[in-house]
Amino acid sequence: MEQQIAELIKGLQTIQEQNAAIQGSVAATTAAIEEMAPVVRDLAGWRPLVEGTVKELKEEVGDLKAQVDGIARHPVLHVRPADLPGLLPTPVKRSFSEGGLPALFATEEDLSRPVGHRMSSATRGEIGRGFAPTDQTPDKGGGVDGAQADRPSP
Repeated sequence: MEQQIAELIKGLQTIQEQNAAIQGSVAATTAAIEEMAPVVRDLAGWRPLVEGTVKELKEEVGDLKAQVDGIARHPVLHVRPADLPGLLPTPVKRSFSEGGLPALFATEEDLSRPVGHRMSSATRGEIGRGFAPTDQTPDKGGGVDGAQADRPSP
């Protein structure tokens, strides 16, 4: 009988040790859950937002599918390409009276100058007439007409 009591005491001590270990792990788990609680609440707040966005995207995809189906059934455009706005701005057309054409295209009578004066295109300057540079050196060898061929080179 004493031996049975000793065995019961040992079993009771083992159970108490296991109970203490379980209580320690429950406390650690409770602390971890309390730390995660704010994050879980934030995620729970995001869920309606995400679900709403997904719902909107599904509606848009449905609308696009309906448009694609409509175009597939009736490939005729509802808007003519000529009615669409251009990619580049349209140039403004001006008449000659508004000064739309440059002076190069205007006639002599249309230009505002004193009577008897006209734009002369005959005189283009003095450079082109009879210009012969005197300081040119010959391409090879002796000078002009061999005049420098007799001189020794420096």
